[in-house]
Amino acid sequence: MKNSNLKAPYKNNRYRVICSDSKQYLIDADSPWFGYVFFGLSWLVPQKAYILDERDADDLLVRHVDIKNNNKMSLIWLSLIILGFNIILPNLVNTFYRNSTIKYSQIHQFGDSVTIIPSTMHSLLLLILASFPAIIIRIFLAQRSKRGIVNKIQYKNLPFTKIKIIPATISIVIKNIVVYFFLALLVITAGFFLVISEGYWIISLSFTLLLLFFLLTNNLALSNDKYKIREIKEK
Repeated sequence: MKNSNLKAPYKNNRYRVICSDSKQYLIDADSPWFGYVFFGLSWLVPQKAYILDERDADDLLVRHVDIKNNNKMSLIWLSLIILGFNIILPNLVNTFYRNSTIKYSQIHQFGDSVTIIPSTMHSLLLLILASFPAIIIRIFLAQRSKRGIVNKIQYKNLPFTKIKIIPATISIVIKNIVVYFFLALLVITAGFFLVISEGYWIISLSFTLLLLFFLLTNNLALSNDKYKIREIKEK
């Protein structure tokens, strides 16, 4: 195994440039799919690594990726999506379900207070509405990062190999696992309060942001740190 350093290209968190001895590689942090399920152990899965020459590697790390960007318009559209799915649509859903009959099983007593828990379908709709903006923003950020790299280098045409990227110390693995479960717990807790508050906009927005951070955790799996890599030879 070879010692290596991982660095993110300029203003791009999706990809990583690996510098190992005289070789440079480019990998996509959004691949493989296992990284989304449990990024803390994504290093167990082989990565597809595109082989860079030294000039291309330096170019990705130090130069600005020249793309014509419409950040202002994108921000407006994303703000409208968040507004619609965290405030307007939940109110419409709540109005519809408030006119329906409340079942006895929905009534729960906590001490001296009585809480009406929304029905299963009502709860699912609230969770879907609050999740939608996070998923859309996650896809938007991934595609923007991909455009930034493709505008600089057509990496899909480069030769590639399969490598395993193994953290140099156990502390990196422990840190990733702790962050993963901490964010997962926050998302679950926010989801619970979202349901019992019937999509109150502040809680709904908090759930959306926490879910977005959770969906971005796979990018944390390969931080700017020291790793060991091993090339996997095709049989």
